[in-house]
Amino acid sequence: LVNLMDGIERDEVASLAKSPRAGLRDLACRVVGYFELKPNLDLILPLVDDNRAEVRASAIQVLGMLRAKEY
Repeated sequence: LVNLMDGIERDEVASLAKSPRAGLRDLACRVVGYFELKPNLDLILPLVDDNRAEVRASAIQVLGMLRAKEY
């Protein structure tokens, strides 16, 4: 799905990151990583404490991948 996209707006990432569905929160992480959206890392940071392990893992992975030293 991410490969089909040309880009994504910050408000769309925010909507995904705040979704009640774990799959969409995970997608937010993947999109931020895929498009290297460092300015959107603040939307991903709360997902490090998500109640779903796969979302936590994706959040940690994208923070590391983008070398988010400030976080």
